[in-house]
Amino acid sequence: MMNLTGGLKKNVWWMFLLLTGMTVKASEPYIAQSIKNDLRCQQWVDSVMAKMSLKERIGQLFIYTIAPTMDASNRALLHKVVKEYKIGGLLFSGGLMENQVRLTNEAQQMTDVPLMITFDGEWGLAMRLKNTPKFPRNKVLGAIQEDSLIYEYGREVARQCKEIGVHVNFAPVADVNINPNNPVIGTRAFGDDAELVARKVIAYAKGLESGGVLSVAKHFPGHGDTDVDSHKALPLLPFTRERLDSIELYPFRKAISAGISGVMVGHLEVPALEPEKGRPSSLSHKIVHDLLQEEMGFKGLVFTDALAMKGVGSGQTLCLQALKAGNDLLLVPRRLKEEAAAIMTAVKKGELPRSLIDAKCRKVLTYKYALGLTKRPSIQLSGLDYRIHTEYTTRLIQRLKEAAERGERLRNKPSAFQWEKLKEIDAVAKEGIQKGAYPGCQIVVMKDGKIMYDKSFGTHEWVKSAGVKPQAVRSTDVYDLASLTKVTATLLAVMKLYDKGMVNLTDHVSKYLSYLRNTDKKQITVRELLLHESGLPSTLLFYQEAIDKESYTGPLFKAQADRSHPVRIGKRTWANPHFRFMKGLTYPTCTDSCSMQVSGKLWIRPDFKDVYRQKIAETPLRDKRYRYSCVGFIVLQQLVEELSGKTLDRFLQDEFYTPMGLKRTGYLPLRTIPKKEIIPSSRDLFLRKETLQGYVHDESAAFQGGISGNAGLFSTAEEVAKICQLWLNGGTYEGKRYLSEETCRLFTTVVSKKSRRGLGFDKPDTQNPTKSPCGELTPASVYGHTGFTGTCAWVDPEHRMIYVFLCNRLYPDVWNTKLTALDIRTRIQDVLYKSLNF
Repeated sequence: MMNLTGGLKKNVWWMFLLLTGMTVKASEPYIAQSIKNDLRCQQWVDSVMAKMSLKERIGQLFIYTIAPTMDASNRALLHKVVKEYKIGGLLFSGGLMENQVRLTNEAQQMTDVPLMITFDGEWGLAMRLKNTPKFPRNKVLGAIQEDSLIYEYGREVARQCKEIGVHVNFAPVADVNINPNNPVIGTRAFGDDAELVARKVIAYAKGLESGGVLSVAKHFPGHGDTDVDSHKALPLLPFTRERLDSIELYPFRKAISAGISGVMVGHLEVPALEPEKGRPSSLSHKIVHDLLQEEMGFKGLVFTDALAMKGVGSGQTLCLQALKAGNDLLLVPRRLKEEAAAIMTAVKKGELPRSLIDAKCRKVLTYKYALGLTKRPSIQLSGLDYRIHTEYTTRLIQRLKEAAERGERLRNKPSAFQWEKLKEIDAVAKEGIQKGAYPGCQIVVMKDGKIMYDKSFGTHEWVKSAGVKPQAVRSTDVYDLASLTKVTATLLAVMKLYDKGMVNLTDHVSKYLSYLRNTDKKQITVRELLLHESGLPSTLLFYQEAIDKESYTGPLFKAQADRSHPVRIGKRTWANPHFRFMKGLTYPTCTDSCSMQVSGKLWIRPDFKDVYRQKIAETPLRDKRYRYSCVGFIVLQQLVEELSGKTLDRFLQDEFYTPMGLKRTGYLPLRTIPKKEIIPSSRDLFLRKETLQGYVHDESAAFQGGISGNAGLFSTAEEVAKICQLWLNGGTYEGKRYLSEETCRLFTTVVSKKSRRGLGFDKPDTQNPTKSPCGELTPASVYGHTGFTGTCAWVDPEHRMIYVFLCNRLYPDVWNTKLTALDIRTRIQDVLYKSLNF
């Protein structure tokens, strides 16, 4: 056993990194990954269910609590609930570890289907069991700076749980304890900051689950800001939905996105989520099903909090109501016999569908299979104390305490920001919505590697019609980054190739792209493309080559509107939408020949990419002064693909996004992200004649199938900030190196002699502040980029600060210029500098 724990410590860091970069969908539980598409699992579940009566299937949904004592009456109760009611799981309420193991072994031997043994170990076994290792409480652990150490702690708790036969730990606590008068959470919470709590919850949960124990985030939708104990009464959360999203729901949303397998629903009255007065969240269909499972996409096991608590109320149908609300497992019912009978009666009367019981029973059995419960387990009592109290455990407890002390000292340093001043960001963001600059936005600010500000405002789109409420923007929703793609995708790829020695800045791109060798572009260098000094035009209307010029009369564009040109696409540009595409080149659905998707209703032949090369080659080169060029970054895309042998999106996923754990960043987001979680970019009434949601707005990117060097990437503000942090760290992220420090220093410090531009990056214009893309207070060392859809990301190496703003200003009107007119992005940036404590 000592060798095992020693090996655990040795390998824990890389395992943490591996799990942090899990390539699963945002809301797909980690525990279930091991049995996804496993036919043996399906066969086992089918075989077990085939032998079960309705009563037995209902029994699988109950978790009963037992005291770990060996007296005759307690053992008789254990026999009754296991053999007569066929319960699915047990929860032991405290006592001696040895007694719990004895009763666990006894219970497992008398059941037909192995029991799921649960435990309430928020800070390890010592929370409930005497004479077990005493880890620090969560409030202390919240001060630890190294999340990898919290992960290691979770792994050790999981090891100890498995030693005593526990499969599910009702931890971590995801409540944000911002109320000092809270009578029940207190030191059980990691802290009073939502982002910090989310990080610790994810690290602890991943540690538990990588150790084979199912973790359960609690108490949904958030018990942190209450002054009533739900064990005694029903607490009220009288907050707006916006407030709940930014604080209470934030850690749960992050944990779900990270792949946590369990959520426990608390007994809380939340009028903003459930309008029925007095209905606890645990019995609310709107909260459990509509919010947790549908809107937030949670697919794991949903547990009620203990149904014997006074906060949930009284009556003989609490468990029935909990199932109707969407819960999977019913924890600690007050009257097991009556509650089980009420569910049985409801099924027989047709009040509760039999199919619902079957589906939930199947789900529970599937998780039992994933947890190894296909055979009756038996725990060895001899040597148990030695296996629990190891030298490694003692050292880990000491390391946790020392790390917490270090973190507390850092925490007590003066804050980096004047928080009251920083809150002015809210007012500027809301002003943009009120004045019609954009329907909604995301804003993230990082300082010294930590998120200091992370808020979402507004909605996906403006009000559709009377009575139809648009969807609120969430921090996990993804935006079309537009030209922010140039640095978060294409430049990142070029830096990687440079780092590997595969390309030099002075190389002529024609060295790698043969179609340029016999043209006037043969002398263009990589450096010139990055600085926008290649002589290539700003843009080329590649899509015009797909339009049948015989299908319309007159010009395609005009400087003013008329009957033929009703669609406004720019400040002084109106377009004629009455055209057809070239016959055989496009099709409204995917076909063998037209297999490259442009948008929802438009597909094009893949060889249309050849048109790009031909048009670039044929277009005369201009003088090599500074001229911002999307075409230049399309050429850089071609360079990356030629040298790497991969498409740009695949290269970036393999080298950066996947190992960094960026699950919401990438091209073609509809491949992995539900449409409802993607912000609409614009309403294209001219070219594609549809609302663009999940399809890139930029036409040059769209007609390459959505993957381009100039645009096409989608992401969240949080994940863009993580890419920025990689640059700020000198090429590392969460302990792993992606780029050398020398490469990062070169690309982030070089400035052109002809313009404000850097190598791929945009910079503040210190010579002409009125034309600068940054705020007036921004230092010259800052680098980043903006995007046409209303995005920006700026990195300040001097203050170790990152600022990201994402919005969809083009929705629905592409000619909306209010974002710039109101100086929203730059004013927010100036607020940051005014709020800094120098």
